[in-house]
Amino acid sequence: MFSLDRSTLDPMKPFACQVISEASFRLPEGHALELKLKQFPTAGRGVDVRIETPYRDAGFTSHLPVYLTFDCTLEASDLNEAVQVATLTAAVLIPAIAVAANASYLDPSILVAYDADPATTRHPLLFNHLFLNENSVLAGSREIAPSLILPIVERLVAHHDAERLHRSMVHYNEALLVWRPGTELRAVESLFLVAETVAPVALASYQAMNRLSDQELALTWKDVIAGPRCPKCNHAWIRRGDLVAGARRKLVFDDKTEVYRRAKRVSDGLEHGFQNLPALQEDARTCRDEAAALVRKCLLGLLFTPEEPPTPILAAPFDKPLRRDPVDRQLTMNLNGAAGALAPVGHRHPVIRVQQTIKDLVLRPDGSAEITTEGTYNFSFADGVVADNLVTGFGSRATTFNIKDVVVRRGTESKGAV
Repeated sequence: MFSLDRSTLDPMKPFACQVISEASFRLPEGHALELKLKQFPTAGRGVDVRIETPYRDAGFTSHLPVYLTFDCTLEASDLNEAVQVATLTAAVLIPAIAVAANASYLDPSILVAYDADPATTRHPLLFNHLFLNENSVLAGSREIAPSLILPIVERLVAHHDAERLHRSMVHYNEALLVWRPGTELRAVESLFLVAETVAPVALASYQAMNRLSDQELALTWKDVIAGPRCPKCNHAWIRRGDLVAGARRKLVFDDKTEVYRRAKRVSDGLEHGFQNLPALQEDARTCRDEAAALVRKCLLGLLFTPEEPPTPILAAPFDKPLRRDPVDRQLTMNLNGAAGALAPVGHRHPVIRVQQTIKDLVLRPDGSAEITTEGTYNFSFADGVVADNLVTGFGSRATTFNIKDVVVRRGTESKGAV
């Protein structure tokens, strides 16, 4: 799995690296997950990893989680190889955590790496200056305990088809990254890629568990498998690809025919361009949530057994994807004046400026929060334009964030009136 060729590399020495990611999930404050990966296939060697979420005190009731960190101790031939190994290690582990938390992440990046060899006094170091959004918690952050992460990570690393499962989890994260109203098409496109990638693993597992040959399985699934037939004797040929297609529907989508058909129409329509977008958008909107639940359940089912199911991460709040998009402030009002003459001089539209400060923040484990804000709003309209019936509130994330304004001041920039 992503192994490195060591045939031309220098002798090994110890390095310390930290890889970070802006993620929609966090470990509880003061908790960490430590892994000793002895023959980690990504690195082709042992890697010790400590995964945790640092918090900062911003003067609020809750400390703010900043980002997810992967502190890696490993051996490498030089600094560049150490950076590759550490980044690949985080890139393999983080999709499994995302599937467990049912929340998204941004691709991990190296923050710092350096030679940690005690036998020398000269230590090469690389620091990567990253522009981080340290208030990314306001886009959503779900807490997940290390004890819920460890089983899925252990099973992924040890699985004989870990590379394909990992790729499926990456596709699932792509769907989570666009999990908001209006982007259902992109989400379902990624979810069907999960189904296509994981179907061969699901098929092999199902056949091994039920001791079914290709011929026996084709007979069992004859309602969805219609392979080619000999024009002379009418004998049906059984092709592996037909069985894999059957597995997508029967195993990955759990034989939910309508959800499968809608997701497939979205995938085919986007890939081949033979469907109009409004029809595809309706299919995506109506099948996205169930499609996500089914492919995630299939992924987890391939890592766990019926005797030891991953019950906690199938229950609330992890049973539903966490949206990741910023808190948005919405204002509505009536402008009284002549249409076409509402904007101030030098502008095409009325001007509204918002200055908002967070006064307090209380985070909850499920990803919701209570936020207290203070805001100032300045309006600029054409001379004589009067605004009334102003209503202000929070929009698309209002159900996730309970936001209270302690004071709202209206500015006096406007030549018009409010």
